[in-house]
Amino acid sequence: MPLHNDIFPIWVLINDELRNVSEFAYLKGKDANKRPKAFCPVCGDEVTMKLGTKKVHHYAHKNIQNCPASETPLHYNTKFHIYKQLLKAQAITINYPCERCEKVRKLTTLIHQTWIADWDSVEIEYRTHSFTPDIALLKSGDVVAAIEVKVTHETEEDKAQFYKRQRIQWLELTPTEEIYRGHNAWTASQPLDFDRVEPIPQYKCNYCIEKEQKIAEQMKRVALLEEAEKERKLLEEKKKQDNATYVANRRKELGNFACHIDEHMLKDETIDLIHCFKVIDMYRENGQYQRYVMTITRHNEAGVFAYATLAIAPVENIEKKQIITSTNTKIIKARDINNLYGASTVLYIKQMRKECIVHEFGIWRKLGMFNQEELILSEATKLPSRMSWDKQQKCWIEN
Repeated sequence: MPLHNDIFPIWVLINDELRNVSEFAYLKGKDANKRPKAFCPVCGDEVTMKLGTKKVHHYAHKNIQNCPASETPLHYNTKFHIYKQLLKAQAITINYPCERCEKVRKLTTLIHQTWIADWDSVEIEYRTHSFTPDIALLKSGDVVAAIEVKVTHETEEDKAQFYKRQRIQWLELTPTEEIYRGHNAWTASQPLDFDRVEPIPQYKCNYCIEKEQKIAEQMKRVALLEEAEKERKLLEEKKKQDNATYVANRRKELGNFACHIDEHMLKDETIDLIHCFKVIDMYRENGQYQRYVMTITRHNEAGVFAYATLAIAPVENIEKKQIITSTNTKIIKARDINNLYGASTVLYIKQMRKECIVHEFGIWRKLGMFNQEELILSEATKLPSRMSWDKQQKCWIEN
């Protein structure tokens, strides 16, 4: 095995296992003969371990011409050392620049990331098809990753294309003595330096990840605000349409009652309107006379007609604008206005049972929306009484 700038081979086969010759440096002097037989890992010939103090520990062939080694000791030492480290590891990490920082801020923020993990076995110069990677990582019998050690030339393009077709990730590194020698020699717990890696990792540093998350959250908030604004406009448009429909339905529902009607009042969900009224006189046998007004009122709930009420109240309450709220007012409630017309007859009968003479003026009169109490009061006060009390006869007589 030829030397490379006074770099000597250090890895031997002992009992078919790769071992570093320095492991046996403690066997010296009289114990030197206890050193196990060592063989070249390339040609298989027995070699002699050189563990003195003048040169670095290495081994030597008895006849180096028999060794077909085509690579330098530096290449073999690096390759065998990485191989031995990977035998007791389950992951390889690398340092790679953050793709976002590199592209946007032109910084080389290095990221410590796992490159490959969870392989089943590690092989040296494992042949796959027509190519032989320096180190192959296998899973379920298939090569999933490869490591190429570059000394004199870079990885051939046809091999790189083969790895790409087979979806084998790979990296290439330049061997150095620092990788395998001394207390700071590379171990699998450290990132592995490289010159080329394929496919190119898509790594991002924590700074960029957090920044992208903030941007994504901001965009999400903007999208939510835009959606809320869109929903608000749709609801506003629907409300306009519903209001227009409601006003039209209210006009249709009120009929003649809606003359001089105000649109905002039509949309008022709480407005109660007197639908119609009738004036009646009651003449009691004791000579007492009282004029009453009967009213039918429409009540809304949520802007829709809900029910109607029939009330009878003295005219004096009208002057106080207490047609409905008077304590003397009698109220009957119904879902249908037509039912209240019949209910008014019942009230007449109840009054007649008290020996009253009841006189009603004409038919039910409908009202507009404005000045309802004033209109009722005007009508109730201008109608003349039909009967007068005869004090001598103590009875009511027609006028």
